[in-house]
Amino acid sequence: MDVREGRGPSEFGGDAAETWFRVTGELAPDDASAPPSLTVLHGGPGAAHEYLLSLTDLGRGGCL
Repeated sequence: MDVREGRGPSEFGGDAAETWFRVTGELAPDDASAPPSLTVLHGGPGAAHEYLLSLTDLGRGGCL
């Protein structure tokens, strides 16, 4: 399964910020028959993201 990571720049209250992201699986926005994407946000500073990794199983085979 394809996994891509990156950072997206943003601004919050006049300060520069970055949001880290991971895309697991294939996004197919132009394919109406493709399963929908699942976007998950977690609590932020002080909270790791590892507890959300089990959600990647939802992307296997489009079982949403």
